Amino acid sequence: MSRHVASSSGFQEEEEEEEEEEEEEEEEEEEEEEEEEEEEEEEEEEEEEEEEEEEEEEEEEEEDDDDDDDDDDDDEEEEEEEEEKNEWREW
Repeated sequence: MSRHVASSSGFQEEEEEEEEEEEEEEEEEEEEEEEEEEEEEEEEEEEEEEEEEEEEEEEEEEEDDDDDDDDDDDDEEEEEEEEEKNEWREW
Protein backbone atom coordinates (compact mmCIF):
# COMPACT_ATOMS: atom_id res chain seq x y z
CA MET A 1 0.00 0.00 0.00
CA SER A 2 2.78 2.39 0.81
CA ARG A 3 4.29 1.83 -2.63
CA HIS A 4 1.05 2.73 -4.29
CA VAL A 5 0.83 5.95 -2.29
CA ALA A 6 4.42 6.76 -3.13
CA SER A 7 3.91 6.12 -6.79
CA SER A 8 0.70 8.13 -6.90
CA SER A 9 2.34 11.09 -5.20
CA GLY A 10 5.25 10.77 -7.64
CA PHE A 11 2.74 10.70 -10.47
CA GLN A 12 1.03 13.74 -9.02
CA GLU A 13 4.32 15.61 -8.88
CA GLU A 14 5.01 14.77 -12.52
CA GLU A 15 1.57 16.01 -13.51
CA GLU A 16 2.08 19.24 -11.58
CA GLU A 17 5.47 19.75 -13.21
CA GLU A 18 3.97 19.17 -16.64
CA GLU A 19 1.18 21.64 -15.89
CA GLU A 20 3.71 24.21 -14.71
CA GLU A 21 5.78 23.71 -17.85
CA GLU A 22 2.68 24.09 -20.01
CA GLU A 23 1.72 27.27 -18.17
CA GLU A 24 5.23 28.64 -18.61
CA GLU A 25 5.15 27.81 -22.31
CA GLU A 26 1.77 29.51 -22.67
CA GLU A 27 3.07 32.58 -20.85
CA GLU A 28 6.13 32.68 -23.10
CA GLU A 29 3.93 32.37 -26.18
CA GLU A 30 1.71 35.18 -24.93
CA GLU A 31 4.74 37.35 -24.28
CA GLU A 32 6.08 36.62 -27.75
CA GLU A 33 2.71 37.48 -29.27
CA GLU A 34 2.60 40.73 -27.32
CA GLU A 35 6.11 41.59 -28.45
CA GLU A 36 5.18 40.85 -32.06
CA GLU A 37 2.09 43.03 -31.76
CA GLU A 38 4.16 45.85 -30.28
CA GLU A 39 6.69 45.53 -33.10
CA GLU A 40 3.90 45.61 -35.67
CA GLU A 41 2.41 48.71 -34.05
CA GLU A 42 5.81 50.40 -34.03
CA GLU A 43 6.30 49.54 -37.71
CA GLU A 44 2.86 50.92 -38.54
CA GLU A 45 3.62 54.12 -36.64
CA GLU A 46 6.93 54.49 -38.46
CA GLU A 47 5.19 53.96 -41.81
CA GLU A 48 2.57 56.56 -40.92
CA GLU A 49 5.28 59.03 -39.91
CA GLU A 50 7.12 58.42 -43.18
CA GLU A 51 3.92 58.94 -45.15
CA GLU A 52 3.22 62.18 -43.28
CA GLU A 53 6.75 63.40 -43.95
CA GLU A 54 6.39 62.56 -47.64
CA GLU A 55 3.07 64.40 -47.79
CA GLU A 56 4.61 67.43 -46.08
CA GLU A 57 7.52 67.40 -48.52
CA GLU A 58 5.12 67.19 -51.46
CA GLU A 59 3.10 70.09 -50.07
CA GLU A 60 6.25 72.14 -49.61
CA GLU A 61 7.33 71.36 -53.17
CA GLU A 62 3.91 72.41 -54.44
CA GLU A 63 4.14 75.63 -52.45
CA ASP A 64 7.60 76.26 -53.84
CA ASP A 65 6.28 75.66 -57.34
CA ASP A 66 3.44 78.08 -56.68
CA ASP A 67 5.92 80.65 -55.43
CA ASP A 68 7.99 80.19 -58.55
CA ASP A 69 4.91 80.69 -60.68
CA ASP A 70 4.11 83.86 -58.79
CA ASP A 71 7.65 85.08 -59.31
CA ASP A 72 7.37 84.34 -63.01
CA ASP A 73 4.11 86.26 -63.18
CA ASP A 74 5.71 89.19 -61.37
CA ASP A 75 8.66 89.12 -63.74
CA GLU A 76 6.36 89.11 -66.75
CA GLU A 77 4.39 92.04 -65.39
CA GLU A 78 7.56 93.98 -64.75
CA GLU A 79 8.79 93.28 -68.26
CA GLU A 80 5.50 94.46 -69.73
CA GLU A 81 5.63 97.63 -67.67
CA GLU A 82 9.19 98.28 -68.81
CA GLU A 83 8.18 97.75 -72.42
CA GLU A 84 5.25 100.13 -72.03
CA LYS A 85 7.52 102.76 -70.51
CA ASN A 86 9.97 102.33 -73.32
CA GLU A 87 7.19 102.65 -75.87
CA TRP A 88 6.05 105.87 -74.24
CA ARG A 89 9.56 107.20 -74.32
CA GLU A 90 9.77 106.47 -78.00
CA TRP A 91 6.68 108.57 -78.58
